[in-house]
Amino acid sequence: MDRKLPDWLKESREAEKLIAWLKSPDCEVKEFSGQLFIKAKYGNCFFFFDCLKENRKTDRNWCAVIHMPEYSLYEAEDLFLKPIGIPDDFGFPVREDLIPKLETQISRIGKKLIREQWDELLLKGGYAAAQMIPE
Repeated sequence: MDRKLPDWLKESREAEKLIAWLKSPDCEVKEFSGQLFIKAKYGNCFFFFDCLKENRKTDRNWCAVIHMPEYSLYEAEDLFLKPIGIPDDFGFPVREDLIPKLETQISRIGKKLIREQWDELLLKGGYAAAQMIPE
């Protein structure tokens, strides 16, 4: 298997089958561990929907996005992860866990830019330093 693949794909029991399906240009239905999925392509992304066996024609649940060519996996649900053979102990960050970390990083970057570019900001703004600090 390609060493450049992400860990989640290397760990999958169904990796070879999934990679072959991703490389296929067709948007089609495929079965993984008894669960049917529909693959739809838009740009560099594949969107996956499950087909519930009880009512295949009407029930479609969006369950994952894979961005190519680096196989980045986004918004993956257990409904997708389990059938393609991702081990239960393989953790993916969820949006709620990432938001505080991202807010902290954005604040840090903003403060750094202000420190580095303060003089330039003052010149461009045409205001005195005292006018730029809220009271």
